[in-house]
Amino acid sequence: MKKNLFPMAALALPLTLFTAGCSSSDSSSDWFAENSTSPEAQPTNVLQEGMEASSLREQKTSVLVDDHLSNARAFYADGRLLEAEERLVMALQLDPTRRDVRALL
Repeated sequence: MKKNLFPMAALALPLTLFTAGCSSSDSSSDWFAENSTSPEAQPTNVLQEGMEASSLREQKTSVLVDDHLSNARAFYADGRLLEAEERLVMALQLDPTRRDVRALL
């Protein structure tokens, strides 16, 4: 009896899981329809992502320039003029339009 019960249970479990999965009320076509993007929306998303990346790049540059500027001021206050000049030059390489950096140089 035990010899026949184990193989039957081993076959019944996968069969039960298979039928439970097939009778699920969630259909995969609904999932596909929700997650698909229309061809019209794709160029807008790419453009928006490009604009965000550009904005992030500008923000990063601004933060780096501000950091170089504050370090240059600290070096100048300590009397380390060469290091201050190097930091100001690095800041100008990142953003040559910053007047506050040029004024200190």
